[in-house]
Formats: sequence, C-alpha cells, structure tokens
Amino acid sequence: MIIQILEQPIIRVNCDAVFLYLYSDVRPPKGATGTVDWYMCGFISRLIKAGKISGQFQDVVMLATQNRIAARKALLLGMGPTVDMQADKVFSVWKQAALTMCDVDIFQLVTTVPFNEKWNWDVGDAVSGMLQGLIQGIEAAGKNIREFRLYITNFNDLKTKKNKEQVRKSLKSVKQVSLIGF
Repeated sequence: MIIQILEQPIIRVNCDAVFLYLYSDVRPPKGATGTVDWYMCGFISRLIKAGKISGQFQDVVMLATQNRIAARKALLLGMGPTVDMQADKVFSVWKQAALTMCDVDIFQLVTTVPFNEKWNWDVGDAVSGMLQGLIQGIEAAGKNIREFRLYITNFNDLKTKKNKEQVRKSLKSVKQVSLIGF
C-alpha cells in the first residue's frame, strides 16, 4: 500500500474514488463531503432528503461523480451519529469500505482523516483505525492487490503540530505501508 499526503483539494485528485464520511446527525453534510456535495450540485443532500441514504453506521453507498470532480466514483461511508464516534468504529467502517472497494476494483482512492477535536481520542487513533480496517478488509476480500494507493488530502487542516505528529507516527507504524512525501 502506498500512502501519499497531498495538499490539493479533494475534488481535484484524479483517482478511482473519493471516500467520504457521512454522519447520521450532520445535515447538511460538512467538510469534504459537503464540498463534494456542492460540486455535485447538491446530489448527496437530495439523496439524504429523499431518505435514500442516511449515514447509518457501516453503510457504504457508491455514487458516480459524473465528472463533476476528478475522482470517478464517490463512496459514502456511514459513520453513524457524531456523538457515538469512537476510534474502533473508524476501523469497522474502513474494513467494510475495503470489502466494497475490492468488489468494484478500486485501487486508488482519496480521503480525509475523520477527526473532530470534541472526540475524546486523538487523530492518530483515527489514522490507525483507517489503515488497519483497510488492510483487514483487503485481506478478508481475498484479493491479491499488488499496488494500492491511498491519498490523504486534509493533512494541513489538522490544526496543531501535535495532531500532525500523531498522524505521521500512525502512518509510519503500519508495516504494509510505503509513504511518499515524508
């Protein structure tokens, strides 16, 4: 697995898919999901309003981006309510996302780090959960993926030096990962 930290906006990263977080208690979508929703002319918001998607824990919904952003597909990862977020839930969501990803042959994706300073765990735990869930999901899918690329775009948005160091430490601790840009 190759991980690259990018400074460009999530909407401009040319890859197979963008992975976005959808919380069941955040309306309209915020952060990267809100940005992609804006570029897709409110398509995600309309699906929410119509009751077609809700952000329930471990739901994975795939949408075509219809060339409105650089990624060809968007996978919405249901995170459940923000008040219930725990680091172990990030692992479970990413494992489920990896199974879906393997089913539809997504080998390059861009995402952000799920993190809110109000949560009582650190951003390093979120990154560890993402990577461990991704690795276990790929292994559970039984696919022999030779090269997989994960782009993370909101690294500079992690406000403090402490948060950035926690992310770096988490990324470097996973043996299956090759880092670009560190």
